[in-house]
This record gives sequence, structure tokens and C-alpha cells, in this order.
Amino acid sequence: MPSQRTTPPTRKPRKSGKPYASRPGPKPNDKPRKDMPKTSASKPQARTRSNLTLADWLTVFEFYRTHPHLTQENIVAHFATRKEGPLKFSQGAFSRNWAKRDEFEERAAAYPNALSAKRLRIVTRPDVERALYLWFRNMEEQRKLVTASAVYFELYEAR
Repeated sequence: MPSQRTTPPTRKPRKSGKPYASRPGPKPNDKPRKDMPKTSASKPQARTRSNLTLADWLTVFEFYRTHPHLTQENIVAHFATRKEGPLKFSQGAFSRNWAKRDEFEERAAAYPNALSAKRLRIVTRPDVERALYLWFRNMEEQRKLVTASAVYFELYEAR
């Protein structure tokens, strides 16, 4: 048999069943009314990440060298409001790339075409890279259009 309570409850019973008031605003299952006008307001766009080119990073590094008294946050703010066009990057990205600045400068000296690249390419077969470069230059001199089918045709004819 369950024991009977001999002492009265110490807490008063609640008058309402809800512990707190719900948030104001539309409920999740509410549908927009049909008599409401359409709006031209757009949803905020998610911030897209944009990588800087090698030339952009070298510009940032040169500015940092010529202004050693500025902090990294000040460098980021300066390039975000530049007249020539903003370069948007974070302080963390700047710090990571500043640590690899020697590698960036060597890459720019070794491969001038890499200045417009956003990502460092690692060449595993320099002989194939050189042959491809020479073939492409030859196709440009002959004023031929370089397409996937042209590449396939050249490879097929070489056999």
C-alpha cells in the first residue's frame, strides 16, 4: 500500500499550465496571407569566401613591410576600404599567409603566370609541365583554337 502524505505540499499549485509566455511572432505553421503585398526585400546573402590571388597577397605583404607600425587588424581594415578596390581577408588569413611569404615570393619568381592564381599549384612532373607549355605556345603561334577536342586530336595524331 502506498504511504499517505502526512505533511502539506510546500509549493503552491500553478494557476496556468504554461511555465512561461511564448515568444511573440508568427508560429511555424502560419502561412502568409494572400492579401499581403509582395515585398522586394531580399534575404541576407551568406558571406562567400573569396581567395586572393598571389599578386594580391604580394601587394599586401609589401604594404605591411613599408608600414611596420600598423597592426594586422589595421592592415585588414586598410585593404577592405581601398580606393582601387577592396581586398577582403581576415586577420587569421593574413597571419597564416605572412608565415608562408617566402614560399609565395619564390613561387612568383619561378612562375610568373602564378601571379593570377588563387591557389598554389604543386608541379610533380616539371618535364610534362614544360612540354604542355611549349605545345600551348605553338598552338597560339599557329592561331589554333585550343579545346578538349583539339587536344584529343593532337594526341591521336601523335600516335
